[in-house]
Amino acid sequence: MGRTLTSHEVAQLLGVNIKTIQRWDREGRLKPTGRRYDTEDQILAFRHQRPATTGPRKTVAYCRVSRQSQRPDLKNQRLALEPFCTARGLANVEFVEEIGGGMNSSTASDSSP
Repeated sequence: MGRTLTSHEVAQLLGVNIKTIQRWDREGRLKPTGRRYDTEDQILAFRHQRPATTGPRKTVAYCRVSRQSQRPDLKNQRLALEPFCTARGLANVEFVEEIGGGMNSSTASDSSP
């Protein structure tokens, strides 16, 4: 967990004016605790960046078809992605397989061993 930052430090870290930080506070874009912000990790998350202390990255291979009748195509997608991932040296790949179309899709997930 990172150290606690002042509003001024947050403004410097994000490269914006202190007034911008204050406006973001009012809009609820940042979640201050009193007069200070929680941590550097919070600001990194705001910037869509990972904290430096995160563990190894995870690779997810996504396979999807629209209808149940296309289930064989879903299997073929996975069979094509497995050697692709291996050839690029990707380890601990999680395969996510989905069957569905639109908002009311049903999903099936499967992780590789």
